[in-house]
Amino acid sequence: MNELGISFLSDWGWVICGILMMMAEFAIPGIFMIWIGIGAVLTGIICMFLPDLSVSVQLLIFAVFSMISVFLGWFIYGRVFGKSQKEEYSDLNQGTKEFIGKKYPLISDVKNGQAQIKIGDSVWPVRTEENMRTGEMVTVSKVDGMVLYVSKEMGKNDL
Repeated sequence: MNELGISFLSDWGWVICGILMMMAEFAIPGIFMIWIGIGAVLTGIICMFLPDLSVSVQLLIFAVFSMISVFLGWFIYGRVFGKSQKEEYSDLNQGTKEFIGKKYPLISDVKNGQAQIKIGDSVWPVRTEENMRTGEMVTVSKVDGMVLYVSKEMGKNDL
């Protein structure tokens, strides 16, 4: 037993806790517990070679190894999986990009290059360089935040 009365913080105690944390990763997904578990296992290995370490030193070693393994895990995970996920989900939380190329009627006349269209139950501000009136069909060409840039829809008679 050590100065704090904690007897489980032995070399095998750290290793077992680390393995349990790594196994908990299966029940609590999120790719975080495994790195803390690695820190605990490494602390246990150090304690095997230096059995007289105080609890405070063991906890310091555990904290350092855990931080290092979390950082390395974050770095490795980002390198291995980060690029493919960024490409696959590049439009995530950018739902307004789905409006590009679609046609909608104006619900107000264009004044000073600004008007409005209604999409679903929402009114959206639009910008354009063309003069148009309420009811004319426009095509969304670009999105900048909450502003949609539109142009006049080309009909068969306009060609």
